[in-house]
Amino acid sequence: MSAAIVHAALTTSFAGELELHYVGGAVRDKNGRVIREAMETRKTARTLTQERMEQILDLMKGHRYELAAYLAEGLPELGRPAFIKKASRSLLLWDNFAYEKAADGLRGLYQQAQGFIDDQRLGKLAETVRRLVSEVITPVLNTIRAFREWEKGKQETIQPEGVQLLCADILENASRHLHRQEWTETVLRSYRALEAAVQGALALLGLNPWCFDPSKLSPEQVQEIQGQLNYMPKELTLWSGIIVWQTVSGKRLDDEMQKWLVDLQQLRNRSILEHGYRACTQDDAQRALSYAEGLAAFALGCDLKPLREKVSLQV
Repeated sequence: MSAAIVHAALTTSFAGELELHYVGGAVRDKNGRVIREAMETRKTARTLTQERMEQILDLMKGHRYELAAYLAEGLPELGRPAFIKKASRSLLLWDNFAYEKAADGLRGLYQQAQGFIDDQRLGKLAETVRRLVSEVITPVLNTIRAFREWEKGKQETIQPEGVQLLCADILENASRHLHRQEWTETVLRSYRALEAAVQGALALLGLNPWCFDPSKLSPEQVQEIQGQLNYMPKELTLWSGIIVWQTVSGKRLDDEMQKWLVDLQQLRNRSILEHGYRACTQDDAQRALSYAEGLAAFALGCDLKPLREKVSLQV
């Protein structure tokens, strides 16, 4: 009976606090009962719910959001377990670039997160929720929604902060894949981060990379672009976008940056998920991320490291 009670108490999933006390001892009387002088109390607060919460937090700390969210499905919908459960879902969505759905979930957790900021175990996760909601979500969503209109040829207003934060978040996403030892995914996301930076830099100059209009340029600029590309593009790729950006902004990649760009393009294009058959290595992934951050920072004219910290998913 005692063993059954212990098993039920420690393996039942519930949200409340539970501390199990067991009284036992090595010295017993003739009836098998522990004598009072030898009694000792053993206690534990490690229930199934608490064990699972620790596993989920450790998985999120390692950026394993899919498995964390799967395990969290069994948590109760109250208190700390509910916060962890909803946060794991939201961070999974954010990691998959589903920004709008992630934002809905994170905003719903904001008040609860405020109460956990000083919590020893949940403090970092709570601060991540607070930071994303109060400092990141609005400029990132505004930028994404504006760029969707730009793709249709409607040039909505965009702000440098939103472009920079979006680029920083894609770099952070690449970094999380690097942490997970997913080398090819790291390369692809690094390339995408630079592409987003160049698209943003062009947009901030008033040029639409998706519906490129050369009539906004001077005859000298048009001639220079045609001379480098041998054609006038209607939609700007990474390479043609950099050519146009350099021509209009007056800035130039130096020789070292040119090598970074070529290497990054080759790593991406020759990977098996794009046009080639190479499985990217750890060294490839590390180079790609480093090059992408350096080139993106140059294109956007800002240091992206503090912005990456602002968008980081810390647990």
